[in-house]
Amino acid sequence: MAHKNVDIIFVCYNNKNDIERCFRSLERYTESYHNLLVVDNHSEEETIQALSTYGHLLRRGGFVLKRNEENLGYAKALNQGIRLTESRYLVFANLDIEFTAGWLPPILEQLDKQDVAFVGGKVYDGRGRIHSFGICGSERNRFHRGCGKRDRGQYDRVEEVVSLSGALFASKREIFEEIGMFDENFFLYFEETEMHIRARRAGYKIIYTPHSKIIHYLGKSPKKRDEARRWFRESERYFNQKLGFDEEK
Repeated sequence: MAHKNVDIIFVCYNNKNDIERCFRSLERYTESYHNLLVVDNHSEEETIQALSTYGHLLRRGGFVLKRNEENLGYAKALNQGIRLTESRYLVFANLDIEFTAGWLPPILEQLDKQDVAFVGGKVYDGRGRIHSFGICGSERNRFHRGCGKRDRGQYDRVEEVVSLSGALFASKREIFEEIGMFDENFFLYFEETEMHIRARRAGYKIIYTPHSKIIHYLGKSPKKRDEARRWFRESERYFNQKLGFDEEK
């Protein structure tokens, strides 16, 4: 089955070492798509060269590179990706992942349901253990289900969750037309969680499917861990304020 009504959006910031593995696995395990779009947030030239080299080896769909003259942040780059694409189905993925066989059809199967806004699957870490099989709990107190455990088939049901790992999730264009784009006040972290909860509060479902699998090689970006921690704290503070969690006792 061809999937020409699908665009795949990556945000890049100095991901030079991730690009070859990601693109080669995408080419191997994806039958087709319309465009692969990379929004680059002012990476160093070595990363741009890697994007050009491996991007132009792709044959399953088109390759588009959007270069920003400064680092605009993750949420703003995602919104650029939405505006620069045309397909109904949109896949948002990190470059530090590896695709596996059959990853896309189960996601599209769930997205075809009218009340479903976002879909994601099994996310393993580089050791082959679970990183995130859906984000569960409550909107305020969330956790990556199964994190650190072995996959023994204990999470093999399609089911509704609170949110999904930002490593890869997918949606439909009409969802953003109805509930709005990613909140650009998030420079890095929490933008997808806020969007998933916003969709839930609008009456839509966030779905985990065990039939789609990727590997997420953690800890490769951003380059500076102290910078990442700072953005995490700032985004978490804004997230809690926006969703009203600071007011809860």
